[in-house]
Amino acid sequence: MPDDVDSLLLQRIPTLPQRMPTPELAEWLGTHGHELVIRAVQKRLVALSAKYDLVCQDTSKPYQWAWAKGAKQKHFPSMAPHEALSLLLAREHLHALLPPRTLAWIEERLEQSEREVGGDRTGKPIQWRSKVRRVPHELPRVTPRIDPRVFKNVSEALYEGLQLSLHYRKRFAHEPKEYVIHPLGLCEREGELWLAARKQQEDTTSELRFFLLHRMLEAKVLRGRVATAPAGFTLDTAIAEGMAHFPLELGSEMPLVARFHEHVIEKLEESPLSADQILEPLEDGWVRLRATVPHTRALQSFLLGYGPLCVVEGPVALRETIARDLKKALAAYRG
Repeated sequence: MPDDVDSLLLQRIPTLPQRMPTPELAEWLGTHGHELVIRAVQKRLVALSAKYDLVCQDTSKPYQWAWAKGAKQKHFPSMAPHEALSLLLAREHLHALLPPRTLAWIEERLEQSEREVGGDRTGKPIQWRSKVRRVPHELPRVTPRIDPRVFKNVSEALYEGLQLSLHYRKRFAHEPKEYVIHPLGLCEREGELWLAARKQQEDTTSELRFFLLHRMLEAKVLRGRVATAPAGFTLDTAIAEGMAHFPLELGSEMPLVARFHEHVIEKLEESPLSADQILEPLEDGWVRLRATVPHTRALQSFLLGYGPLCVVEGPVALRETIARDLKKALAAYRG
């Protein structure tokens, strides 16, 4: 029987055509409380290859290890159908937010998962996959393409807590710019991936920025350079303050006051804009809404989207902005 270290190694080694180098396996053991030098791990792997169907690529160093095809599942118990279903749904719906190592682990088990789900006698797990879908909030669009190498390096830097060097094309720009950034979090919105990060500066901590992955032309992990976050930073706070929706000039939060027609107020009643939202029925089928919300580009698009069914009352600057945009829209139609 393999001991704990050998069991961890056997579970972690992927199946061909994937391979894993000895140093990475040693690092994996370290994360599970087993600090072994690379030579000791290599010695164990050689011993295990005499008992199990392991393949070693030893033409160059570091050596890389893999299970022969079809061999790994013979030595590990089958998954229960609900476990297999969880892996399949995680791959389908969460793959963009999974770190590379976790995704590689899932990919290796997909074939087994498909087999376990399809083999369930009740047929319910495979039916469940056809009964659940993620529906886009907005009009469906084709997801922007992200360079797989960029995604891999961004995910790796975020996972390892390291800085990144980017070639990034900003909005409306024709030529990319080079940045050194500190990755702090990854967000997914309607198929787009956003990296929360701060730019590297010599003397001070720069404010938080969001970088779209599909605008990254190149990303390089800066080994040995640790990423640091601003004091008190949390990703949840940054999102709540509107950073992911581009804050505008009125500040991070503002007291919105707007009238909505009763034909559209039901959805806002069911899904409030904020925890302090208040609705006040008015005459002639209108309802006044009061809520403290981040002032962002997304808020303005949201209000404009209601057209004649929404009238912003305050703040005055926001009311004037929305009115000006509506006048421009009318002028464009008349033109």
